[in-house]
Amino acid sequence: MVGFVEAADELSAVQYSNLGDRVKIIGHFGIPIGQYIIIEGKRSKTDNLATTSNTLSVEKLNGKTLKIPADIKLDDIDSLNEGVVYVLKGYETGGMIGIPPPNEIARRQGGQMEFGLRFQVSFKIVESVTPGNLKLKTL
Repeated sequence: MVGFVEAADELSAVQYSNLGDRVKIIGHFGIPIGQYIIIEGKRSKTDNLATTSNTLSVEKLNGKTLKIPADIKLDDIDSLNEGVVYVLKGYETGGMIGIPPPNEIARRQGGQMEFGLRFQVSFKIVESVTPGNLKLKTL
């Protein structure tokens, strides 16, 4: 079962406490968030405004070539070097980002909220296979 499913103009609501136990959120790669995977790819070169220097264009998942590369943000690194192939072990995770839709308080204060609230999936690195000397952020 996929969490937050939209079907025919109807949005399903899921209690947060059901996530993980009764409801699995499926990530970019068709695998439940939190399941360990190995991804391989290079720094993304797309012109998408959401793409940053820590976005990996994933070409292989668990050793299998993807039909279409998929971009994913890496939580644990500030910047990827161009042209370097990265092989990373870890898992997808996610959370809410952005600003909620305008409400009465914001309208009264004259606030313009142009960015919607949405769920974003990112990749949590557990181990860097290649390059072995990848410097990860520390908490």
